[in-house]
Amino acid sequence: MLGIRLKPDAEAMLARHAKSVGRPKSVVARDWIMDRLERESIDEEMRRAARLLAAHDREEDYTESDMDD
Repeated sequence: MLGIRLKPDAEAMLARHAKSVGRPKSVVARDWIMDRLERESIDEEMRRAARLLAAHDREEDYTESDMDD
């Protein structure tokens, strides 16, 4: 369970947004947090895949240079 405090202007913005979408502030905040966590997870998967591809490319470059000799 989170108990967070926002600056008054941020709290007011959250309240306005929640009212405009017809949902409680806690639900809006939870959805935003979950979206961010999912995005972070996807970003980490992308970084891991990029590292694997880079390592594979380096290995191919090394193998090709051996063939040139």
